[in-house]
Amino acid sequence: TGAARTIDADGIVLALNGKGMASVVEQSPDLAKSPVFSRAASMKNGIDVISTRIWLDTYIDTTRTPANVFSRFEALRGAGGTFFMLDQLQKDNESALWGDDEAGPQGSVIACDFYNAGSLMSLPDSELIDILMKDLLPEAVPEFGQAKVVDSWVGKYPGAVSWFSPGSFTRRPPVQGAPQELPGITCAGDWVRLGSDLEQTTAKGLCQERAYVSGIHAANILLDRIVPASSGQDRQEVLPIRDDEFPFKAGSQLNKQVMKVLPRFWVR
Repeated sequence: TGAARTIDADGIVLALNGKGMASVVEQSPDLAKSPVFSRAASMKNGIDVISTRIWLDTYIDTTRTPANVFSRFEALRGAGGTFFMLDQLQKDNESALWGDDEAGPQGSVIACDFYNAGSLMSLPDSELIDILMKDLLPEAVPEFGQAKVVDSWVGKYPGAVSWFSPGSFTRRPPVQGAPQELPGITCAGDWVRLGSDLEQTTAKGLCQERAYVSGIHAANILLDRIVPASSGQDRQEVLPIRDDEFPFKAGSQLNKQVMKVLPRFWVR
């Protein structure tokens, strides 16, 4: 709309992807002057994502886990996919999944997301739901083939998920932001650098979990800067992740030793 307004704030967490960061930095001379944020703004690339919700007329309780992955299905057209049984994950708040409807919950509620979904973006919403209900979900769990859709929702987000390649590490913004130049700003997202002291509290390869945990860290850091006298009373605790298993640790150490000798010719 072109309209603008000013909001007074003590601090800001920039929970943005590369595309969003570029847009904000382009509109802010102060951010553009900072090497940290100008480098981050150069990482505009992102992959398309489609998010769906499906409400069913019956419960599907035969999934092995409430969180599942689609892989190598022809109907995906090269995309990756996940589906989550929200009625199992949020059992205590199941009525809220149905909008607190007077009739109450009727069946399972599924969240299905597609990543690298460029080949699916042009499809109508109804066709995406059909692909899920006819081709993907029944293939994973046959009982889905007997269920009927009560309601559905589809959201399409072009370029929404961070996409970065080897060699881009130094351009990714640290969770601390640029504390010397702009102490009132921190960063959150799956692409931010947490630093060695914080890396042990988040899953390194899972974008949603990493984004969530980085947001808690960013808020804690900002709180320490703004209210140093709080003595950590308002900080949110982040639990450490489980230790890597021995075979993984051994392989990681071996790889580090090899990389000391073998030049990383593929990284510039």
